[in-house]
Amino acid sequence: MPSLSEHNLVGLLSAALADYRDRALAFGKTESQVTQELGVESKNAALVKSKIFEGNKPTNSIMFQKLTAGTLGALIAMYEHKIHVQGAIWGINSYDQMGVELGKVSLTDLMLVTHRC
Repeated sequence: MPSLSEHNLVGLLSAALADYRDRALAFGKTESQVTQELGVESKNAALVKSKIFEGNKPTNSIMFQKLTAGTLGALIAMYEHKIHVQGAIWGINSYDQMGVELGKVSLTDLMLVTHRC
């Protein structure tokens, strides 16, 4: 059996962590699961409470073989489309929000300060 290269190992670990995250968001953790995992430490009620969370949280996982200019462009386009569609569904203008305006003002201020230096 061929050995795993460092690159393949990183990819495998990344996929495993993404799968774990997806399962956690989908199913959450109950008090009994946390208590079982913690063992003796489960006597700490604050610790137990801090590790309990609901599931049924949506998430997306996107995997690709190699990050290229085309892949990055496709990811950006997908997220732009997602924001547009969410805004249309919720009846808001996704491109005219106060946070966007604040970001523009902050960037302008930063550019002025940087230009003076």
